[in-house]
Amino acid sequence: MKKYIFIRRNDFSTMLDVATWVKTVKHINQIEDCKAEVVFTCSDKQIKAPSNVTLLMLPKLRYVYYFSYLIALFFFLKKRLKNKDKNIIFFDIFSFPIIPLLKIFGYFDSNTTAVIDYRTFYFNYSDNEASSFKDKFFKWLTIMSFKYAKKNNIRLSIIVEKMKDFIKEYIDIESMEIIIWSSGVEPGDFNVDQNVLKKYKDKFSWLNEVPTFIFHGHLTENRGIEKIIDSFTYLKDKIDFHFLIIGDGPAKKSILSTIEKNKMQNCCHFIGKVDYSEIKYYISIADIAIMTYPIIKYWEYNNPIKFSEYMLLNKFIITSKISSFVKMVSNGRGLIIDNVDINSIRETIEYSCNNIKKIRIEESKKESRDYILNNYTWKKQAEIIVNNSIK
Repeated sequence: MKKYIFIRRNDFSTMLDVATWVKTVKHINQIEDCKAEVVFTCSDKQIKAPSNVTLLMLPKLRYVYYFSYLIALFFFLKKRLKNKDKNIIFFDIFSFPIIPLLKIFGYFDSNTTAVIDYRTFYFNYSDNEASSFKDKFFKWLTIMSFKYAKKNNIRLSIIVEKMKDFIKEYIDIESMEIIIWSSGVEPGDFNVDQNVLKKYKDKFSWLNEVPTFIFHGHLTENRGIEKIIDSFTYLKDKIDFHFLIIGDGPAKKSILSTIEKNKMQNCCHFIGKVDYSEIKYYISIADIAIMTYPIIKYWEYNNPIKFSEYMLLNKFIITSKISSFVKMVSNGRGLIIDNVDINSIRETIEYSCNNIKKIRIEESKKESRDYILNNYTWKKQAEIIVNNSIK
């Protein structure tokens, strides 16, 4: 029996990409001779975790949180590693410092394989944070994890090929084993009930066949949503369109302010947070997804889940010239913007509106959906992990 343990420092009660781990673990458990669980922290005792999720209950006290986390993690792994199974543990940059302590006390043996996993790099988050203390600390901790992995012959796990370019700046990866597993989607979660879809179309009948754009997800300063609204502003007296914004996050206030400032309430519609089960219907009533993220290093090392969600439903996507984004869109339908400025976004939006009939006709083609089903399901990612984590 091979047992996979994924360690995430994130608080389960506030974490946004819980699905990444719950779905991955679910599919690993469906593979013969494999068992998996994911470990989160949690400060809310009322939270109930799904099966195969373990919560380490920790205090909210800022300055003792991390130390209490490492202590709790040590005793958790001490108990788990007593079994005689083959254990494969995926640490993140916050939990990897516990590895030498486990080795000192003899809990790491030939049955245990460590992997340090990078779903994202926690620095270069935006142009505004490049010189912040937090940014520098996370970068230092990340580089230390590279060097520790190299010195101790520990495998790395990354989300996109591009991450290798950054890692190579600090260590020689020629002889290292690196697993690449990406974001994904659960196809069954995006089966559209036509009767329910009709209710959404009736509810949003005011869209009235006008070209409709959509953005959904976590609303943060580094996603360029305000710039999209500014770009639409230059077109509001020239062409008809609607822009649906779905989600919540720290940029909500700024987004609402931008809509109000530009007097765009009639065409930019802030829907807010909706249940994940509803997302497929909002995507279905829209024509075009717009993801003109700023071209910064943070996004170069990412592969947002929403790409898979849009492409599974065969949507046309407008996106920035970011390597992993380009890879996705080039296997589906969309337009890539070289320079993410207001004029470029405006011109691309206008072109899309003028060609909306063609875009809608081509939505019946399945190349986007087929590409996702073949490469970016959670089942596929689970298979990659199992097939590559032990040699």
